[in-house]
Amino acid sequence: MILTVSHRNRTRRRRETKRRGMEEDNFREVKVIERTQKILVLLLVVIVVTVVVVVVVVVVVVVVVVVVVVVVVVEAATAVAAVVVIVAAAVIAAAVVFIVLAILVEVVAVVLVVVVVVVVVVVEEEEVAALVVVVVVVVIVVVVVVVVV
Repeated sequence: MILTVSHRNRTRRRRETKRRGMEEDNFREVKVIERTQKILVLLLVVIVVTVVVVVVVVVVVVVVVVVVVVVVVVEAATAVAAVVVIVAAAVIAAAVVFIVLAILVEVVAVVLVVVVVVVVVVVEEEEVAALVVVVVVVVIVVVVVVVVV
């Protein structure tokens, strides 16, 4: 009888230990899912910001090129057509530089996304991760302003 009670107690302890282990595993899985969701949201935000920046850059370049073409067409009949063509070439060169700067903004955004993902995955504290996200957004805004100006 004593052996049977002892055996039951051991069996009960094993079951409780297994249950606790399963609960801890479930808790870890929930934390991983929450982190994955945070990473996906951050990636979505960065992608949206990047797309907006690229659209703004493309619109500005198109407007500049259209203005240059209109000026060239209007001024082509006058005696200063050569000067206008030179100015138009300079403006088109500036537009190309603008496109190159937009590509650099894309590269900076991708690097910052990698930094955010690494920080969110590695750092446990939400305050630190939030601070990094704020810094990344500020850096993207500063880069965009510098490129536009």
